[in-house]
Amino acid sequence: MRRVFFFPPSAKRLSPLLGSYVSNNRYRSLSISALLILLTLSLGCSTKYENQVVISVDAKQTYASPILASFTRQFPQDEFQVVKRNLSLGFYENTSQPNEASESMNPEGDVVWDSDLLRTIQRQTQGLLKARKWTISRDWPDSFRASDGSWVAFAARARVLLINDQVIDPAAIPSSICDLGSPQWKDQCGIASLDSPSVRAHLAIIAAYCDSIKPAPNQALSISNDKQTLDFEKWLDRLSQNTKIYNDEKQVALAVARGEIHWAIVDSDEAVALQDQNETIRIAFPDQADDGFGTVLIPNTVSVLASAKNPKVAGRLADFLVSNEVEARLTISDSATIPLNPTPKELSRLLKGLDIKWAKIQLEDLPNAWENVVNRSAEKLRPNRRD
Repeated sequence: MRRVFFFPPSAKRLSPLLGSYVSNNRYRSLSISALLILLTLSLGCSTKYENQVVISVDAKQTYASPILASFTRQFPQDEFQVVKRNLSLGFYENTSQPNEASESMNPEGDVVWDSDLLRTIQRQTQGLLKARKWTISRDWPDSFRASDGSWVAFAARARVLLINDQVIDPAAIPSSICDLGSPQWKDQCGIASLDSPSVRAHLAIIAAYCDSIKPAPNQALSISNDKQTLDFEKWLDRLSQNTKIYNDEKQVALAVARGEIHWAIVDSDEAVALQDQNETIRIAFPDQADDGFGTVLIPNTVSVLASAKNPKVAGRLADFLVSNEVEARLTISDSATIPLNPTPKELSRLLKGLDIKWAKIQLEDLPNAWENVVNRSAEKLRPNRRD
């Protein structure tokens, strides 16, 4: 029977030490024949180790576990260990500098499945990822794979409007991320803090592409620059003054469902989970006008670490995770993720009957923009800052 091992990194570090203790003390008096037997077993274990791969996962276990179990059925010769790490250390809990290498930035093992987009790109810029040739469609969107082959994005979440129709004025429905900065919605709209990886990535995207975002005419004077495009710093100031900041994506979505706020920008997986339970809330896609920026997608990513001990098996697992089969499983799950495969097996129920305009972005442009976001917004977007 195939087994998948879940254990903390400390246990993995301890096992070689225990093996050394056993071999150096308990078996010193063994006969030559017994030592030969041990040598034979050792060679067998070495061969077995060559088919082992360690993966660090930052995804919900309810989704990740069945997918990884499916890999063992498809490749029965391989074994892998899932290292349960808190990769998603909150921004305000992390006392280190944003670019400082840490265990979450440089995890041990072979493969990383990460929902924190910026962290993956930062690993790439620091040379922590292995450049490789992926087994994916040649038509995979360029913006959702690394130019050097060090990572591939898959199973995206959309940054959507979650609206409570029971409390909002039907004549004043928001339609853009720019509406977060409008005094019209003071304390009636919300967003998660920088503790949310999606918010960090979303703000970095807005900062990097603000010249492509055109506020509505009634907002132009307050948040536009001389080119009539979004002035990121002005918009951020207005956002911090008029928007409620919550600890995480789920808390924002729940605040909308309760009617505590009228609407929010939130991850689509949290939005769809509440919409399935509450008829008073609905999902809308922001910035869909002809000259609009489009709705932003925040994907999961898979990468092989440059320090991987078993790059061949790691590559096999990495290719499996970005396969059409895996994206389909995540798409039909409760999270209703959006597949990035150009010929998906399944379409997200979020998109059925809709023709959505997606923001055109190059993800590798984000690290420099993220530095600007940190410098400008760390205190402005602290959770519960006005409580």
